[in-house]
Amino acid sequence: MAGTKGHQKNNNIQGETRTSPDPIDIHVGLRVRERRKMLSMSQSSLGDIVGVTFQQIQKYERGTNRIGSSRLLRVANALDVPVSYFFEGAANHLQEPMGADSSLYDLEETQELVSVYYGIQGTFVRKKMMTIIELLGQPRSS
Repeated sequence: MAGTKGHQKNNNIQGETRTSPDPIDIHVGLRVRERRKMLSMSQSSLGDIVGVTFQQIQKYERGTNRIGSSRLLRVANALDVPVSYFFEGAANHLQEPMGADSSLYDLEETQELVSVYYGIQGTFVRKKMMTIIELLGQPRSS
């Protein structure tokens, strides 16, 4: 859709057309925000690293503006993740409203847990810790 900056056209009740962010752009933006917060990085710091303003980072995180492929690679490098990280889980949420769980990432406890997790040296040990956490998070059978 030319000129919609990654938006989908939706008809409202009166039949008027308005544009809204594409669900994939919203998902990618939420993943950028999630990872940035995990690293306790400000929008300004990320913007400085990738060469855009913090306002542009805000638009990316809301899905208002699409992130181009070269810039997405720079964001991935700045946040120390592969580009594929931003698309993890996207297929599962295409039909659902995005961002319902985003408040979970705003909790101080979540940020502290993630910070401690990434402070663990070595991917082998981190993966083992993830296995333990997943086991502890499973519902117990009575």
